[in-house]
Amino acid sequence: KTIEKIEEVADSCGISVSYLCRIFKERLGITPTDYINRIRINFAKKILKSGATVTEACYESGFNNYGYFITYFKKVVGTSPAKYKKS
Repeated sequence: KTIEKIEEVADSCGISVSYLCRIFKERLGITPTDYINRIRINFAKKILKSGATVTEACYESGFNNYGYFITYFKKVVGTSPAKYKKS
């Protein structure tokens, strides 16, 4: 799903996906996919604090793979979603 969106952005700019990814990373220091996933993680953090379960936060924030969500959340936030929710 993310790849389709990246392709749409590249097409609308008249550039290739690889060029878009390269200039995005040069300018922002992260890939477009990482950028989108960090936005999703920030949303997941908000809904976890509002009482959502970890599973709800995973799927409501746009992740389709629970294991990947847990791993990526830990990478970005530094703790698991469950521990973040309790803190």
